[in-house]
Amino acid sequence: EDGALRKFYLSQSTSARILVWEISDKLIREKPILGWGTENFEKTFELNYDSRALQKEFGAEPWFDRAHNVFIDQAFDNGLVGLALYLLVYVILGLSMLYVIFNSKQRDNQLLATILLVYTIFHLIELQTAFDTSISFGMVAVMLALAVVILKETHEENGKVFEMRVPKILKYVFSVALLVFSFWSLFYKTIPFLSSGIANGKVRTVGSSEKRIPYYETLFATPVDLQAVLWRTFTDFERGISENPKVLEDPKKVENLKKELAIFEEEYRKYTEKNPTNFRALLNYADTKIYFMLFGVNKLEEAQVVLDKAIELVPTAPQPYWMKSVAYLYMQKFDLAREYAKKGLELNPKVPGSQEIVKYIESSIKTFPEIDLYFFRQI
Repeated sequence: EDGALRKFYLSQSTSARILVWEISDKLIREKPILGWGTENFEKTFELNYDSRALQKEFGAEPWFDRAHNVFIDQAFDNGLVGLALYLLVYVILGLSMLYVIFNSKQRDNQLLATILLVYTIFHLIELQTAFDTSISFGMVAVMLALAVVILKETHEENGKVFEMRVPKILKYVFSVALLVFSFWSLFYKTIPFLSSGIANGKVRTVGSSEKRIPYYETLFATPVDLQAVLWRTFTDFERGISENPKVLEDPKKVENLKKELAIFEEEYRKYTEKNPTNFRALLNYADTKIYFMLFGVNKLEEAQVVLDKAIELVPTAPQPYWMKSVAYLYMQKFDLAREYAKKGLELNPKVPGSQEIVKYIESSIKTFPEIDLYFFRQI
């Protein structure tokens, strides 16, 4: 903790990732052999929420979908077995390039092997505070392909030839399986994903609620990370109104905005029914119901039911307490509003968001009904 490397890192960044690494370490110890499975980090992080993530000294970043360290990510997703196999790829690549450097008679191959070895080392260093992406996977694929070529040439220079003969039946089985998978992924994944991407572009550029609504069905049919798509789109919807509140003075526009909000509410309802333990989705679902108050529609009791589920799921996170407090304020139940604001603060008094809610509740009670609608950032 007091090492020079840690101090240097903190001089360049916040403690957010170090906190996440601590949480990840605890979770990896629970399932050390095979891990929690791919794409489960965000959900597991939510269910083991540490409110220190909301403090300024830890970056005030409420959510993480990765540990931002490739070794930790691999150990979390696939356990120590998966981590060992992942590292084995780089170990074999490194040893192979050392073999080429010391045994090849071609200076070009020696130079290329040196470049690949250095790139591999720096790539792994980079991934200590990052994670693999489609771009980095492409570069690794190119590295491996070049390594195979120069390793083969070096073997042949030294009179060694390696061949692997695959039975014809296995070639046919592999080819058919690859073909079937390609068609399946094209029609059930790639095309819907591209259609959703096009719809997302339209939603962001057409300019009015009336024009956006027809694209939502296609947008929310995305086969990839629907929760993130819902969150981004709903947040843009809220931000658009907060930046241009005059839109609420036009009755026709208000009716279309209410229809748009109803779409978000319904999509979150369906998503949370399929994913009842998705804590963040429950918060966003409740947020849609609270936001209806902007249009004079009271769904606050329904929001409270959703938030109770969220608290039961993750009692250590302050966000649902914030939301219940604000909802009770709008319901004119001021004692309960104060109570839940206090509960959120007691979970971790150092969280600025909890302090802000307490101040908002107290000032709003004094001026009620003249209050500002509270915008839940990054919920």
